[in-house]
Amino acid sequence: MKISLLFRKLSVITLAFGLTVGAIPGVTSASGSSQFKLTNPPNSISLNTVHSNETFISPQIDTSTSDKIRVIVQLEGLPAAVGQYAAKMGMRSLASLSSESAVQDEQQEVLNEASDQGLNLQVNYTYNTVLNGFEVTIPANEISNLAEIPGVKSIQKNSTWYALPIESSSTGDNYEINPLKQIGADQAWAKDLTGAGLKIGVIDTGVDFNHPDIKDAYKGGYDSYYNDSDPSEEPPILPEDDEIGHGVGYEGTYHGTHVAGTIIGRAVNTESEIVQKGVAYDADLYAYKVLGREKEDPTRTSGSSAQIIDGIERAVKDGMDVINLSLGSDSVKDVNSPESVAINNAVLSGVVTVVANGNAGPGYFTMGSPAGAQLAIAVGAVTSESNHYSGQLQSTLEEAAPVATATDATYDFNLMGWETANANFLDIMGTDPLDVVYVGLGDNDDYTEKDVAGKVVLASRGTLAFVDKIAIAKKNGAKAIVIFNGGANGSEADLSESIVGKDDYINVSLGDSFSFIPTFDLKGTEGRALVRALIAYPDQTLKFTFPDDYAVSTIPGDYLASFSSWGPNADNNLSIKPDFTAPGENILSTYPKFDSPTYETSYERLSGTSMAAPHVAGLALLIKQLHPDWAPLDIRAALANTADVITDQDGDLYDVYQQGAGRVNVANAIITPALLESVEPITILDANYNPLDVINYNSSANFGVVAPNAGVQGKELQLKNTSNTEVTYTASIEWHQEHDGINATLDNSIISAAAGQTTSFNLNLEVANAEQDNMFEGQINLESPGLPALHLPFVIYVATEQPSNGFGIQEVQVTNSVVYPNRAS
Repeated sequence: MKISLLFRKLSVITLAFGLTVGAIPGVTSASGSSQFKLTNPPNSISLNTVHSNETFISPQIDTSTSDKIRVIVQLEGLPAAVGQYAAKMGMRSLASLSSESAVQDEQQEVLNEASDQGLNLQVNYTYNTVLNGFEVTIPANEISNLAEIPGVKSIQKNSTWYALPIESSSTGDNYEINPLKQIGADQAWAKDLTGAGLKIGVIDTGVDFNHPDIKDAYKGGYDSYYNDSDPSEEPPILPEDDEIGHGVGYEGTYHGTHVAGTIIGRAVNTESEIVQKGVAYDADLYAYKVLGREKEDPTRTSGSSAQIIDGIERAVKDGMDVINLSLGSDSVKDVNSPESVAINNAVLSGVVTVVANGNAGPGYFTMGSPAGAQLAIAVGAVTSESNHYSGQLQSTLEEAAPVATATDATYDFNLMGWETANANFLDIMGTDPLDVVYVGLGDNDDYTEKDVAGKVVLASRGTLAFVDKIAIAKKNGAKAIVIFNGGANGSEADLSESIVGKDDYINVSLGDSFSFIPTFDLKGTEGRALVRALIAYPDQTLKFTFPDDYAVSTIPGDYLASFSSWGPNADNNLSIKPDFTAPGENILSTYPKFDSPTYETSYERLSGTSMAAPHVAGLALLIKQLHPDWAPLDIRAALANTADVITDQDGDLYDVYQQGAGRVNVANAIITPALLESVEPITILDANYNPLDVINYNSSANFGVVAPNAGVQGKELQLKNTSNTEVTYTASIEWHQEHDGINATLDNSIISAAAGQTTSFNLNLEVANAEQDNMFEGQINLESPGLPALHLPFVIYVATEQPSNGFGIQEVQVTNSVVYPNRAS
């Protein structure tokens, strides 16, 4: 797969579910090829690594102005989470240097010095667990003086995070089972693994903790946005009641409630025909609200880096077993952003941290922060199995013989959308002729002086979103809406005989929603011909007769979602991210009540990697329940090793930067007696600038850039036996594409590990004359009769220098608490 990349660095940080973009200009893909070529785009900046003992001041900060700004100040000492990790590893000196009291003493010294210097500084948030520092308000022209205070290591902009939801997006069970079966959750439940006794922290927009499927699970949390103990979702505001936005109104928030339901939904709502059953439905829920209504643009939802870090900090202190961050940046790509540092330190403290990989796909290098945090679990999205409906309707234009051939006919249709839990279209539509009313483009004005109650409305595609056309038809009492393909000429529908690209079906599936009525998709040529006949004979009545049978076709799942962001990660190793994928398209889950008097219809479908991440957070809880002593990196490895490698519609493998290790399947993860991990040195620095090595037990092996004839490149792997009996596997190397010029070997083809022990072995790659500026990938396979097979993906980039990617300078060493890969090799 060959790529020419041209990226622009953007300043807005967006919620992971909220940004969908089309294909990036200049990015081309050949489905199934697991190889891509990176060429230097014009005016791009190469990836670099910068090290400095000087205090780092973000170049995004203008220090020439006296305007007050909010910044994140990081200090030299390690946060308490690193101390907790050091204590577990027996590093007593480091543990004492990074205790909470040591961190607080250092912070007070810095603040005292700032006061002595007369700096106009106001502390808004303080952190001592996952970050050592604080968020402050200070005149920008005093930042240079703040940077000179001993102990200050970095000063970075407090970024803004926005929530821009992907459009709502099909099954009819009491609760939706397909995604849960897809990831093996039902098989874990059969072994009594339900998340009981464990805590999940959802760091998001808050939660509707009165929702019947949520309230019994909800145990507490915090609102880091408004700094109070009530992490509720924010209700919608009508324009006439909107004082903050001067009459613009606000749609309210819902994202955290949707995420929470996927993880812990208790399936007990007696007010509704459907309920939400979460992956770990017996776990306890804690909500940390970090996003709320933005004051500068009151139509949007946002939060700051400070608020997100505060949410992470509080979740760690509250003893969460797993935290979920369905948020991120598709444009900011920095493995050492303050949020990423906080996440890495949360993992070091023992908290499994799951992050959405982003929605900027398709295209390489489209993932962003903080999914790039090296110790986190980054999750991409795949589709799930769904049902599609189709049939034939008959049309008749009464007493209009001259146009009978155009209107007295049978037309094929597809169902575009329908009401949740109400797919019995025969009962809804019947088989008697129904009056049809043409409503142009389906806007509000198109219904003026038209009686559509109990009738079918016929509308053209164009101007309005489909969901808006459906909502307006429903508001006016229509039984159903038929939308034909087409476009608009100003405020009127284009009724031309032929319109390029719009003569066939619309081919859009909205699935189901409580806000929908039956919505039919008609070919453009046929729908426009019907309307032309109606216009020619305005006194006649058009009738549709719907069938007594609707064909159902099952669309298979496990295809990569079009929006899911791809790797590599923005580090010098071109590391594999996402780690794996999970269901994330058209996911049904809990929704805040808002305007409804009951919770009867408080469910909605959403799409995004934000919907994939909570599936994995739930699985992590199930594994943690089975193996309470497993570290976060072991849980990541179990899910990756046993994931199902997936292919596209042509049967070709998605590459590792698209799917990671594959689509998770906990059914195998909970019965594997061993884990396959790569051993990656991670370097942190203590308060005295002494490097200390920590091991990142990774679920992939990343060789980074290797020049031809550079010699043998070795990666240490390990088989970790977590059972009480010896295990033996046959090891092999599987390449995902042609790899001429690269030789690969393993130390041994038979790998054994005694009970509770670990065996190390090496993957050795030697590049001779392989084509340069190309990425090659494969996987290590371990197989043993009667046991789940294990696999670990690897990548190597054959070149003499890092690829240009438009990220700008990355991996700036901004604080001693930054965790970054050892780049000595």
